[in-house]
Amino acid sequence: MTDPAPHFSVILPTRNRARLLARAVASVLAQTLGNLELIVVDDASSDDTAAVLATIDDPRMKLIRLPRPGGAAAARNRGLVEARGTLVAFQDSDDAWRPHKLAAHHGAMRAAPAGVIASVGSFRHHRGDTAHDVVHAPGVVAGEEVARRIVHGLSLGTVSLAAQRDAVARAGGFDESLPRLQDVELCLRLARLGDFVFLGEVLADVHHTADSISADATRFDEAITAIARKHRAVFRRHARGYSYQLYRAGKYHAFEGRYRAAIPLLARSLARDPANWRALVMLAAIGLGLAPLLARRSGQR
Repeated sequence: MTDPAPHFSVILPTRNRARLLARAVASVLAQTLGNLELIVVDDASSDDTAAVLATIDDPRMKLIRLPRPGGAAAARNRGLVEARGTLVAFQDSDDAWRPHKLAAHHGAMRAAPAGVIASVGSFRHHRGDTAHDVVHAPGVVAGEEVARRIVHGLSLGTVSLAAQRDAVARAGGFDESLPRLQDVELCLRLARLGDFVFLGEVLADVHHTADSISADATRFDEAITAIARKHRAVFRRHARGYSYQLYRAGKYHAFEGRYRAAIPLLARSLARDPANWRALVMLAAIGLGLAPLLARRSGQR
């Protein structure tokens, strides 16, 4: 007799995170909704990852070891190939889920109208000794509005996302050519296919670590430029949002002392939205030599 397909396939890519991995895996296997499979994709780790995973005895966990590193997006796509669940969710090796996360996503999507193909949960972001909650207004949001919010800086990520597996497949999975923001770009493609339901409850703890992909601010400029080119029509429709993203790219460069890269981005930001006061303030800070002070106050340096 064939085992029934699980409600959820949870895909967890990891590379050289042995010291953090057990927490992430345990938080998935401890879900109150137990009808799941956990696909851990080891992206050619060279640390004790294999030894850590060998201590976990749970038939719901499947391990895939890649022979050479390809990046988190490629690892997630490899996991999607193996996934059997009706729904998919994504865990990161440095994060932790609240025990009822999958049950909340499952319940919200079952109760939502037929056009809903994805759900986004709220989360708590940890950086050092500080934390803040990213809380979404609960409810169903049309795909076009989701795209608008993303361009305007909606905070979401793989750890907050659950979606119909078939919809993710139709969208084409994660774009492996992007250096960052693959989750954001995937959501833009999913938003073309259907609507999202947002959950107001905090369901995950996201931990900012020095070696996390999201910590590499230097690649944000390249990623947002590529995404804007790929989704040109959406970014043109929402010029103020695009202005904000260009400001963010310029800010990251300024905070790392790369003013020659920052200034053109901030100027482009103002060209799309002359009322973007943040870009004006950052340009003034660069001119007055105050950018390092702003970086320290924001916790970036």
